[in-house]
Amino acid sequence: MTVEQRFGYEWETYRELDPYYEAQFQQWLGPITPDFIRGRTVLDAGAGMGRNSYWCAKWGAAGIVAFDNDDRTIAAARSLLGGFPQVRVEKHSIYEIPYENQFDFVFSVGVIQFLDNPERAVANLVRALKPGGTLLLWVYSREGNERFLRLVDPVRKHFTSKLSPPVLDWLTYLVSVPFYGFLKIFRPRGAYFRQLRAFRFRHIHLIIFDHLLPPIARYYTREEALALIRGLENPSCHFVNRNSWTVVGQKPVRP
Repeated sequence: MTVEQRFGYEWETYRELDPYYEAQFQQWLGPITPDFIRGRTVLDAGAGMGRNSYWCAKWGAAGIVAFDNDDRTIAAARSLLGGFPQVRVEKHSIYEIPYENQFDFVFSVGVIQFLDNPERAVANLVRALKPGGTLLLWVYSREGNERFLRLVDPVRKHFTSKLSPPVLDWLTYLVSVPFYGFLKIFRPRGAYFRQLRAFRFRHIHLIIFDHLLPPIARYYTREEALALIRGLENPSCHFVNRNSWTVVGQKPVRP
């Protein structure tokens, strides 16, 4: 089963739009604000159920192409985004994007770390940008996830990523139920834990399931994250929730 098919189950099953997704997306965007997106053409690479494109459309993007590569995922995104005339949902592989010099803003949130060839994917995203356009990537960080990488990620790699998604979904309750209770009862400190406490149980369950699902999961150091956008101008790297990186750069106007 491909990574797209595994996530296809996720987005078919968890397609409801949680109102907390907007604040979460704004965190992932780092320095990019809703005002920046207003009036711009946008490419959402690996859109999943389309929840990030939904907020871009609400914020006034002039045109959005949201793509993914599984029929169930595409159906979920089209259901969510069908009310926005400026949004097109398309089926593409991130390795075969049919666009060149076309978008003001290209973003890929939570996708690059799951790919077998992230450098090729990023090169295609840069190709889709207009000269002077902005690329944003959000990826897992190695910094801040040391304990997770030591204790949990080996379980994902050797066990949970080999289970069928429906079986893993049910097994995830063995983790998500006590973790949700821990958040509510012990109220751990830290900005990220405060954010998690505001989420509904279904959102917490989805986050844990999402971490255990993929066969590949890369965790980047700051230098590795910046290397993904090597060659872009004005590169910047932002530490999000002390567990992930948002990297941003501009495509040169002249090659």
